[in-house]
Amino acid sequence: MGFPVSVWETVMGGRYEHMRNDPMWRRLLPSRWYDSRHGEAVKSALDAVDMLALAKRPIGKLSGGQKKRVLLARTLAQQAVDFRRAGR
Repeated sequence: MGFPVSVWETVMGGRYEHMRNDPMWRRLLPSRWYDSRHGEAVKSALDAVDMLALAKRPIGKLSGGQKKRVLLARTLAQQAVDFRRAGR
């Protein structure tokens, strides 16, 4: 039995910090109520690592390389600021 979380949900977890600051703590609401910018960030991140086609697949069903790409997409979806370059 694989881990019952989809690729999309895994990457959406990278948006936690952004969603946590949303009104009504949207991270606790069903995905259809997420602010569209979170969905766009996830879609863009999955597309960047060529995993958008597998968005609905359970992460436990992926190969090792695919899992690494999903975790990279999760990082990209965070849209973190690189403070080393922010001052330049």
